[in-house]
Amino acid sequence: MDITINAHWVAGFLFSVTRMGAFVAASPAFNRSLPRLGRLALVMSVGLFLADPVSTELTVVRIVYGAAINLTVGLMIGLLTGFLFHLFAIAGDLIDVQSGLANSALFDPVSGHNSALFTRMFSMTSLTVFFLIGGDRLMIAGMATSVDAIPLDGTISVSDGLGNLILPLISRIFVAGIELAAPVMAALFVTDAVLGIANRFAPQMNVFMLGMPIKLLLTLSTVGIVLMLFSPFEQGLLNDIPRITTDVLRGLRP
Repeated sequence: MDITINAHWVAGFLFSVTRMGAFVAASPAFNRSLPRLGRLALVMSVGLFLADPVSTELTVVRIVYGAAINLTVGLMIGLLTGFLFHLFAIAGDLIDVQSGLANSALFDPVSGHNSALFTRMFSMTSLTVFFLIGGDRLMIAGMATSVDAIPLDGTISVSDGLGNLILPLISRIFVAGIELAAPVMAALFVTDAVLGIANRFAPQMNVFMLGMPIKLLLTLSTVGIVLMLFSPFEQGLLNDIPRITTDVLRGLRP
């Protein structure tokens, strides 16, 4: 029995897998939460779903060029939408530093760098809530939209609007991280001020040894307020991801 392979369909599948693989590799939502086999299964299954036969003439140069185009599109969407998840790590890192828990930082294989207690907890909690509220399906839908906006065998042109999107996005992430950690940081700031005044009036008191357990207890008592704020921040993620995906596609379309 003869088996006929459509070269144009195979090229479309290759381009689709390249775009989806770059997106998964660049997005913390999938790269940090799924094992290697799970990421491979996601890329192959969604890539097969998004595959579409290309209509252009197939040459080696065209295939390499098309793979590079789809790699760029997937990386840009994954990186810029993935920036949003770093605000939770920023908030956790601020609390770790203020509370003194940053000294207990250990290597975190999930994030790939040293992380302390609340940095790891906030990152994993944010990803868990994101999957529970359907954020993964929203991101996959965004990748499907990217195929309609920029075909698998299409071309791209980087515009100034893409640069204007990145800088405000980074600023928003840092501001949002500080806002999320603000309740604990404010409580720890007041504690440091009180301990400083107490040390001024009673120099013989070891403020450092006394302050560590007090700050740790205060952090554990107020971190619940931060966890309660996760819901509106996660909802903000769901609202920002489609907008950022649309802005990235507009910035890449010729």
